[in-house]
Amino acid sequence: MLIILTIFPVWAAAAHGGGNDHGGSIASRSLTFADAADLAVFSSADLRGEYRWQGIREKAWTLGFRSYLPRLSLNAQENDRLQEIGADSFIKSYSVSIDQLLWDGGRLPMSRKLDRMELNLSGSRLERMAAGIAESALSAYRGVLSSRTILSIRKAALEFLCGQREILAKELELGLALPVDLAEADLALLETRIEILALESDLAEMERQFAELLGLDVLPPLGEEIDIKRAAVLPSATASVSLAEEKNPELA
Repeated sequence: MLIILTIFPVWAAAAHGGGNDHGGSIASRSLTFADAADLAVFSSADLRGEYRWQGIREKAWTLGFRSYLPRLSLNAQENDRLQEIGADSFIKSYSVSIDQLLWDGGRLPMSRKLDRMELNLSGSRLERMAAGIAESALSAYRGVLSSRTILSIRKAALEFLCGQREILAKELELGLALPVDLAEADLALLETRIEILALESDLAEMERQFAELLGLDVLPPLGEEIDIKRAAVLPSATASVSLAEEKNPELA
């Protein structure tokens, strides 16, 4: 968590400060996959709260070492007695005691070991939580890129259909096409425009959710591209099992 806070102060300032100057400050650099993942982790309020709670538990465990140290106790007593007959007495007593744990059957060391294991497990859960948030940001990044690509393809198809419609209109004037053909072309154009409007609406919502996940008001330019020519390389079955065991400490 400290690494994230150290590396990304500029992004944090752009996300949470500057008022109407967000657009200018954020648009000065493009957003990469790594930036998106780190920003999403940095902007997660739930994750920050969990890290703070983990830090408190870690400090409490460290302070628990005092159980091995001797305990010093100071006691003071005062007994004043006033008598009508005889001398008055004023007694003050002070005592100092030291208690030292010598042996408790190993319960204290075992308890601290169990607490340490639980803290380590909790830390692993936090790391997986951060990784899940980062993966969500990467998935949203890829989703926006994919939707933008699909939208550009549909717009290119619309231009092609408009050209075909113009040719069909000329053929209709020359008697080489039927009116029903032109009507079908108009219907196809209308369906394509409706599809483009739906894609633009979906894309705007995806970009809004992506910016919200990153803690930004405005989504900056995206600097990555989807390489459609690169094939995915999956690990072998044995390597997959090893990776699964490594990522799940509860299994161990």
